[in-house]
Amino acid sequence: MDRYESFAPFYDTLSGEWPVYGAGRRVGIELLRLKPGMTVLDLGCGTGLNFPGLGSAVGPHGRIIGVDRSPAMLVQAQRRGLSGVTLMEADLAGPLPNLPPVDAVITTYVLSLIPDWHTVWSAVVVPFEPGTRV
Repeated sequence: MDRYESFAPFYDTLSGEWPVYGAGRRVGIELLRLKPGMTVLDLGCGTGLNFPGLGSAVGPHGRIIGVDRSPAMLVQAQRRGLSGVTLMEADLAGPLPNLPPVDAVITTYVLSLIPDWHTVWSAVVVPFEPGTRV
């Protein structure tokens, strides 16, 4: 069993979010300079810890697309109950599902878990232009 499958229900509590990772998430979201109505892709969204900040930035008419390979983490993300969120199960190390056009891409603390993260980065970020299909 994948460690994230068994750890998912406890991830938010045990991950060190408050003392360590929360600040990085907030800064990363601020640096995106999101505006109301935008669509943002959250790669490796996990339990959706970025969703509240992203949702505040894109507002009620914006969209968040969260992609993660762990079904259990996506269950936790769904429990956040935020509107405007679409969740997709996919392994970032493999081909991504067909995604709608997005205005921004964020990935926090997940690329370090992927041995060939350069491939993921190149596949998503290098060809990315705001408002285009990723």
